[in-house]
Amino acid sequence: MATGRSETIKILVVDDVGYVRHYLDQLLTQNGHVVLIAPSGIEAVTILKQDMAIGLVVTDLLMPGMDGIELFKASR
Repeated sequence: MATGRSETIKILVVDDVGYVRHYLDQLLTQNGHVVLIAPSGIEAVTILKQDMAIGLVVTDLLMPGMDGIELFKASR
């Protein structure tokens, strides 16, 4: 049975497009989540190594340098 309350999650948003990062940051923050931002897969890996409390990663699949699939493999 749903209680109407949602759990706060620390979410890492990874996208090379600035307005996409901004939109997702606003949307997720308004819903009570803590949002971290990375403009590339390489920067996301650094953040993931430093912060073990991240509960979800939302990533673009097509990014220069390190795409979303490579990020997934590196974060495992």
